[in-house]
Amino acid sequence: MFCRKCGKRILEDSRVCMYCGEIIKNPEVDQENLKIDRKSDEYYKMPTSLFWFWFWLILMIIFTIVSKGILFFSLIIPVFVLLQIKQIEYKYNEEELIIKTGLIVKIQRNIAMNKIEEVNTKLGVLNLIVQAKTISLDNIKNLEQEAERFIQVWNKNR
Repeated sequence: MFCRKCGKRILEDSRVCMYCGEIIKNPEVDQENLKIDRKSDEYYKMPTSLFWFWFWLILMIIFTIVSKGILFFSLIIPVFVLLQIKQIEYKYNEEELIIKTGLIVKIQRNIAMNKIEEVNTKLGVLNLIVQAKTISLDNIKNLEQEAERFIQVWNKNR
């Protein structure tokens, strides 16, 4: 369930939004008024590219071989960063966009579609403007096609 005022996800049985303080009088009635299609539980997953992950992994392996293993331990932090980069997932439906990152430290960000103000593609990245902040979705395969599909879904909620 989402808050009608700020658009953030709140617990199903909430009476008050924990983010903005909006009073939710009757959550059951609010859910009925939203008239959400049953398809809203289905998410479309954007395919992501692992090109940069493999590029940096191969470069680190070559670096370790050339240094004969001496600098192996100095690569622990870059390996940690690479594992974070590898696991990026973008899913969306008509209600929300979910951004999941990380293999070791998992982070999930939910963004209500009606809070996205602008969508554009510049320099090979899908940029979203959400409450005057830019969120960049990178490493997307077939960027133009995926951006077109995302914009169609986003326009349904405008």
